[in-house]
Amino acid sequence: MISASSLPTFRHHLLLLLAMMVLAGLPLRAQLTLDECHRLAEQHYPLVRQTDLIRQTEALTLANLQKGWLPQITASAQATLQSDVAQWPDALTQMLRATGQTVPQGMARDQYKLALNLDQRLYDGGHIRSQKAVAQADAHVQQQEMAVQLYALRQRVDNLFFGILLVDEQLDNNTLLQTLLADNVRQLTAAVQAGIAVESHVITLQAERVKAEQTALSLRAQRHSLQRLLAAFIGRSESEVQRLECPKPAAVSRLEIHRPELALFDARAALLDRRDQLLHTTLRPSVSAFAQGWYGYPGLNLFNDMYRRRWSVNALVGVRAVWNLSAFYTYRNDRARLAAARRQNEVAREVFRFNQTLQATQEDEEILRLRTLLRSDDTLIDLCRKVRETTAARLLHGTADAHALLQDLTREDQARVARSAHHLQLLQALYRLRNTLNHE
Repeated sequence: MISASSLPTFRHHLLLLLAMMVLAGLPLRAQLTLDECHRLAEQHYPLVRQTDLIRQTEALTLANLQKGWLPQITASAQATLQSDVAQWPDALTQMLRATGQTVPQGMARDQYKLALNLDQRLYDGGHIRSQKAVAQADAHVQQQEMAVQLYALRQRVDNLFFGILLVDEQLDNNTLLQTLLADNVRQLTAAVQAGIAVESHVITLQAERVKAEQTALSLRAQRHSLQRLLAAFIGRSESEVQRLECPKPAAVSRLEIHRPELALFDARAALLDRRDQLLHTTLRPSVSAFAQGWYGYPGLNLFNDMYRRRWSVNALVGVRAVWNLSAFYTYRNDRARLAAARRQNEVAREVFRFNQTLQATQEDEEILRLRTLLRSDDTLIDLCRKVRETTAARLLHGTADAHALLQDLTREDQARVARSAHHLQLLQALYRLRNTLNHE
């Protein structure tokens, strides 16, 4: 039986229990990882829409090239006035007159033709096939160029991501500093009331605490700015980038380069090979079947057209072989240009490898330096803490002043800030090296 006096307490406990149950049922927002930010940035970047455009262009180009095997139909109209035409020989004309036969008028000087032509390619020396291979290789080059640009986003995302983590570490250190200052103010106030310390020391520590609070405000503003930039970069709301997961150190065992730029150089080399194959096809003859039909004057029967100047329907079919010998004029120079382009591509590849290897070596040395600093940071923080605690104890006994304690607090805070910076700089250096080499 619950008494009336204990009813308010019971209600309070019941409401508290219900609130805890509701909160427990709400899912916590997951922390955003660095790899997920990379993926979201690539998906949100406007350039990614070019992927479908490249595929569509490639498909349309291949479809158009394939239609080169369809019959090619052309229509034409022609009217000519000729300076000379075919006529009956004078001797034959005299013979016809002597026998009393009708002498033909001969061909008219004005001639007309309405024609329909049809050509069916039978053999093109592999020209269309080579053109399709060039189109596919060119699309692959465009895709690799886009992959290189998207890969460059990683470093920009890393700078924002680690910038936010560094500000968070600085805020944690600032909170610790404010806590230490508050504890010392409280202890020193008690010492002033006991007549051991002077009030000016309390005021000095309170002023330093206000400075720490101002620093915290500045850090929060800086974090909000970085948070907005990262949210805009990955296409998410600011609340979704509120909690970031500190990444684990990236492991890079060997300094081997696997960057998308190398795939781009390979794609360009393949494109040059396809163009070389296309160039070979220009030296080969082509064979096609053709048909032509026309309505006009004269027709195929010239003798009949000399007697009667009437329009007639005519047609012919056949097979045609064409060999463009003028292609040999520029063949050698065109191949030399392709060879020069291959050498340029290989030189660019070697320059890229050299620069990336040099950069990876520098980043590896930076990682070693930061690891060495981190090993000494913990020792330095521990020593600064002991000095600060000693000075605080002396201050309570009146054998030290507030300025000495502030100096010790500042040194300890700087040591903690330096360790946080070194820790995140090491993480960022490891991921920068991973990006330089593209080690997943």
